[in-house]
Amino acid sequence: MSDGRSSLVERRDRLIALAAAQRRRLAADVEPWRRPLSIVDRALAAVRFIGHHPAWVVGSAVAPVALRATSLGTWFRRGLTAWQIVRELDEARAKRGSSRTLRSALARVLSRKSAVPGRVEAPGGHGAEEPAH
Repeated sequence: MSDGRSSLVERRDRLIALAAAQRRRLAADVEPWRRPLSIVDRALAAVRFIGHHPAWVVGSAVAPVALRATSLGTWFRRGLTAWQIVRELDEARAKRGSSRTLRSALARVLSRKSAVPGRVEAPGGHGAEEPAH
């Protein structure tokens, strides 16, 4: 190898090592900012979503009033029940993929509903809302 070529190879190796050291240093310097920046990133994504889908935001605020909900708690319980049913279905489908998934998921969720405040167990085992005073 010629003298000029070997000096270029040595210089290249030094520069590669220097760049690697700088990348490690930069990674160490940025590490404390990783979590705060990820939170800011998620917040910006939420703001972008709201900006692109204002109807969802307005709809979620107006829907309970438009549907004449007697209380937000009623709608919250209904939403919680729906969410639990979907979650149970996903878990059951992942475990066994049975056709009885819907029936068993509904049974599990509805059996837990008797423990929800504001619900009274009616004859026949069906939960009913307590009358408002």
